[in-house]
Amino acid sequence: MFRAFGNRVSAFFSDRRKVIKTAILLAVGIAYYLLYRFTGLGLPCVFHKITGLYCPGCGVTRLIVDASHFRFLKAFRDNAVVAVMIPVWLIVLFILMFRRENTRLTETRTFRILSIITLMLLIVFGVLRNIPFFWFFRP
Repeated sequence: MFRAFGNRVSAFFSDRRKVIKTAILLAVGIAYYLLYRFTGLGLPCVFHKITGLYCPGCGVTRLIVDASHFRFLKAFRDNAVVAVMIPVWLIVLFILMFRRENTRLTETRTFRILSIITLMLLIVFGVLRNIPFFWFFRP
């Protein structure tokens, strides 16, 4: 069981381009988090600015900041679907890392099904949060 995980980790670190891309994405994410955390400056939602409607991603930056301060209820209120899907994705990806097959994670049936469910939830959430009756979904 642990051998499969070890093989995946060593394969990841043996691909230098993949490690560099991951490090750059991580550095940009941390820099953006720190910028928002200490200055309050964040990227505005272009979709909301143009249409006046809330997209499924509105509130994710505040969700991450609130979750990093252990304010989970407030984080949930910022974006309920993403707040639920992040732990689900982390658990599923962790479990998939320990499976014995050597197929890529993106080629597994579980990954495809979870991707479709996530996409459907985000679309439904994006529609519902713009209906006045569902005002509590708004960030």
